[in-house]
Amino acid sequence: MKVEKTGIRSPRLRVDGRPSRPLTFSETIEGVIREEEHRIESISQELDEQAKRFAKSPTMEQLTKYKELVAKFVATAVRRMYQTIRTTGWQGTGRQKIYSIVQKIDEALEQLTQEILAGHVNQIALMAKLDEIRGLVLDLYS
Repeated sequence: MKVEKTGIRSPRLRVDGRPSRPLTFSETIEGVIREEEHRIESISQELDEQAKRFAKSPTMEQLTKYKELVAKFVATAVRRMYQTIRTTGWQGTGRQKIYSIVQKIDEALEQLTQEILAGHVNQIALMAKLDEIRGLVLDLYS
């Protein structure tokens, strides 16, 4: 089994930046979990900012950027959830939930794309659809 460096620093560092003692397994895991949570938070903030830009200017370019960020968030969250499921031994129901939420997100993005392509941009309906997608994305993460 290959173990990759995480880039996590121990709070017990010497002046030269090296740990005063090797990190324990649990300290390493906690560091990886913190990194992953920070990555998901960062993507979530980018997603919110892009949703605002898209709501102000509903163009295909903005929609494409929005969809890319949703896909990035979903991939990161799902990867994290599958690791959690595998670690804790949960099977079946967790994966079913992930699949159904991802499918709902895909359907909502497809409807949004069809509305933009058809030129039917109702600002209130657009905001409602963006809120719906945001709720689905948050359900996936929680």
